[in-house]
Amino acid sequence: MTTASGKSGFPKGLKETDILLIESERLIIRNLQVDDLKNFLDYRTDPEVCRYQDWEVLDEAFARNFIDEQMHKSLDDLEEWIQLGIELKIEERLIGDLALRRHDRNGSIVEIGYAISPAYQRKGYAYEAVNCIIHHLFTEHEVHRITARIDPRNEGSLALLNRLNFVQEGRIRKCFYDEFDQEWVDEIMFGLLKEDYLR
Repeated sequence: MTTASGKSGFPKGLKETDILLIESERLIIRNLQVDDLKNFLDYRTDPEVCRYQDWEVLDEAFARNFIDEQMHKSLDDLEEWIQLGIELKIEERLIGDLALRRHDRNGSIVEIGYAISPAYQRKGYAYEAVNCIIHHLFTEHEVHRITARIDPRNEGSLALLNRLNFVQEGRIRKCFYDEFDQEWVDEIMFGLLKEDYLR
């Protein structure tokens, strides 16, 4: 895995180029761009993709504004979600996105989220992208813990986090109302410590 620049700890602040050009074998993790709009909408308007997320189906105007806001975000933005695009190198195409949010003032605890276009699921891209950002956060920055919250009905996401050695740390009962199924659903909390990942 390579990055666009050298190491930089969170407390000292990050430039956009410090994190937003991260490469794995098949993927590039980067800022969302205006040219991503069509591909972004392809999966963000799919009810099945939105079903297990905490966001609703997007319309074009909202998606355009969202990308405009995210284009210039960096991990200096405390307490805000930062959405990074997942680009498939061989097609030079956006196929999904990663979300990051710092939970403490020095950035040592980070929550992650992820979404992959259905057309590119079951090809190992989600694992590669999430593993890439985890590796980057643990080895290039002063992160000691990464968390994730998922809908227990999302079997693919459960399998992904288990494969990445996340530990289930709790379950919040009926804390999210699913408009799709019109029912209250649980949320499972997962965590991964730096020492566990590097070991």
